[in-house]
Parts: sequence; C-alpha cells; structure tokens
Amino acid sequence: MIQSIHPEAELEFEAADFYNERDEGLGNDFSEEVFATIDRIIKFPASWPRSSHRTRRCLCNRFPYSVIYRHTENELTIYAVAHQKRKPGLLEYANKIEPTAAWDMFFYNITKACEVKYSNFVRIERNGNGSV
Repeated sequence: MIQSIHPEAELEFEAADFYNERDEGLGNDFSEEVFATIDRIIKFPASWPRSSHRTRRCLCNRFPYSVIYRHTENELTIYAVAHQKRKPGLLEYANKIEPTAAWDMFFYNITKACEVKYSNFVRIERNGNGSV
C-alpha cells in the first residue's frame, strides 16, 4: 500500500514547538502521539468515522488533534493533522503556505526516536503554483 503525507499535514507539526515551550518534552509527547495515531490508522484504516464522503478522522488520545486521511484499496494519504478547535477554513489557507525543510529533519528524528518504520511513506511535493 502506498502511504503519503500531504504538505498541509506537515504544518501542524509546528505545534510540537509550541508544546515544548509550554513544558520541556511535551512537544516530543505530542509528536509520538500523532505518530501512534498514524500507526493505528495504518493497521485499521477503515475503523474510524467518515469526516466527509472521501475522508476519515481519527482522534489523538492525549492532545486535541485529529488525523484526517483518505484510504483506498492501494493508497493511504494523510491530509491533515488538525486541531479540533480551529476552524476548518484554516486548512485551505495552510495550502498557500510553503512547507519548510524542518519537517524532513523532524520526521527523521521522531521516526528514529519512536523506533517506528515509516520508510514506506512518500512525501507529496507541491508544484510552483501551490497545488499538488
């Protein structure tokens, strides 16, 4: 199965910095919780309720975030790691913001730290006009 993470989902990982500023190590807990949620989705992709006709939503246990994803027979795409109290329109705005290279380092570090093998994930790149 092909697995990918949309650039919009990457933006929410900046919340780890916010949580680390609040309490040292809390950002790492946030990251581990998000990846544990993604791991549950990979194991049981059809288990969570639909959030639209094409996507599903799986809640993180410890933090007020949801992982929004789409599952087909051959592909699993993570579209968003969304705060549950923010307005959905923010995801449309986030699509206009260029992702940073910090995600690559973060993804590498958290994968090593959690000892989770997500090497089969493919990063979706944006083209020059902001679309995928």
